[in-house]
Amino acid sequence: MYRSSKYSKRRVFMKKRGILFLVVVLLTCMTMSVFAGAQMETKTGEGETYVIKMYSKNFTGLGSSTPVGKIIKEKFNIDFEFEKFTGDWQEKASLWLAAGDYPEIVYIEQNLDLLRKYINAGVLIALDPLAEQYAPNFLSFYKEALPYMRLNAQDKKIYYWPTGSPEEKEMFQTPFEMVVRMDLLKALGYPKIPENEKEWLNFFIEAKKKVPTVDGRPTVGFSMPLAEPWAVALLPAMSRTGRYQYLGGGKMVMLDCDNNTVDFILKNEYSKEAMKFFNGLYRAGLFDKESFTDKGAQTTEKFNTALILGSIYIKWLSEASNPTLNESGKADMQYIGLPFRLESMNENNDARYNRVMLVRNFDHYAITKKAKHPERIMELINWICTDEGQALLGWGIEGIHYTMEGNKKVPTPEFYNGFNNDPDYLYKQGLGIFGFLTLSTKLDDEGQSAVVELDPTVRFDSYNDEVKEVYAKYGWENYLSPWDKYETKGIDVTEWGAALTLNASSPEAKMMTKIADLHNDATIKLIMAKDDAEFDKIWQDSVNELKALGGEQVIQLIRNQYAEIVAGLK
Repeated sequence: MYRSSKYSKRRVFMKKRGILFLVVVLLTCMTMSVFAGAQMETKTGEGETYVIKMYSKNFTGLGSSTPVGKIIKEKFNIDFEFEKFTGDWQEKASLWLAAGDYPEIVYIEQNLDLLRKYINAGVLIALDPLAEQYAPNFLSFYKEALPYMRLNAQDKKIYYWPTGSPEEKEMFQTPFEMVVRMDLLKALGYPKIPENEKEWLNFFIEAKKKVPTVDGRPTVGFSMPLAEPWAVALLPAMSRTGRYQYLGGGKMVMLDCDNNTVDFILKNEYSKEAMKFFNGLYRAGLFDKESFTDKGAQTTEKFNTALILGSIYIKWLSEASNPTLNESGKADMQYIGLPFRLESMNENNDARYNRVMLVRNFDHYAITKKAKHPERIMELINWICTDEGQALLGWGIEGIHYTMEGNKKVPTPEFYNGFNNDPDYLYKQGLGIFGFLTLSTKLDDEGQSAVVELDPTVRFDSYNDEVKEVYAKYGWENYLSPWDKYETKGIDVTEWGAALTLNASSPEAKMMTKIADLHNDATIKLIMAKDDAEFDKIWQDSVNELKALGGEQVIQLIRNQYAEIVAGLK
């Protein structure tokens, strides 16, 4: 389903405004940062305060200790107590279900298979009757998404909400492509931005020569947190910047956007070319060997000290380090996003496709049967689904965090001071920790994001002189200017995302598990291949093994499920 005309108009609107936008904290990171857990307790006093314990990567303490959380408590007498969590969320949710020790609100990250296990186990509360009685705004907010949400349950009831939906942020944020230290551009004399993988390899070779150290330590040419399973799965999918898009979900599948069909990444020639680029970095001594054991925390530490010259896709990590670099006197070493294209894409005049989704199959929240007051939770969500509730979660409190000028929100000087100088300011204010209650990522009719830190104008106003100097040198009017030469389209991948879910007890699901292991193993071997001959052998051996594992059977099932979903929604 194509929506290119709609999104092209938005892009033109943004370009006319001349806005610049560099995302520091993605909504993805925000909604991923809060994880429901533990038990709920009731406090007595003036009325009954409903305290829900949550897990968070970025915030600890009572939600009511923040201005936003205080408003929520005052309105609904509900508070959230956040505890630190640093483990694997999918593993934790699986253990909860196996032990029958699940919390009152459960978070399931990305894994629709696990979500269905929770539903089939009968431990989640069907939201239909609750929403009809207590949360009609919830039904309106998710009106277009409800048919897809019902697909995950055999009884076709609603058992969860996919926060961050509908998702359109890929259409107006810096693309998930190359990230580089911007001082490299100056060191190399502000060269032409590389237009293909071969030029990018030469760029990093020359950049390493120009910037061999930082603070007396050797710089790292290129780094990725490959100890994270998602990073290993994703790397070959960096062929996603042309006609193909990665569908995610841990299914190792690419969507051919021009022909609306799917196949495995290991059969994609663009993916092979992308992996040759990473192999070239490795053979040139530029690919950080610690990448194979680094997780996100280690990569973040390297970004925070400007050790990394470049990376790909993980802009939420690189951009989150920019305030730290600014504070430590390394403002000229901040990271910016730039296009990554393959030579074949340019030769074939491939358009770039950005995903949009009615249902963002990543952050799923559900109320379990252990909830003492599910109706009160739904009453809160009902209000969150109003314009007033969305404004509170996304922008904060009027008069403190923003003022209104006509129909537009304008951040206050107090907000900008905190936002520009305190990396934890948003969390301290309660912005970015309550997105699990439901928060959209759409642009409104004024061109403003539902989330203040994703808003283009806010990003422009928060840029420092060093960033503006780079943009001025290249004549870039806004953050999308480096991509202006490439045709960009939006494609709705909601149906394909739903079609990726396989019955956990099916033969195809077991095949897919083995295929995922093959994919991840091949990724590491391809990066480390000693020469072209070994690389080609690893690739062909992997393609052959994919076939032997039943790859054709699995991909045909996914295609069939897609056809059934489309037919069923008509």
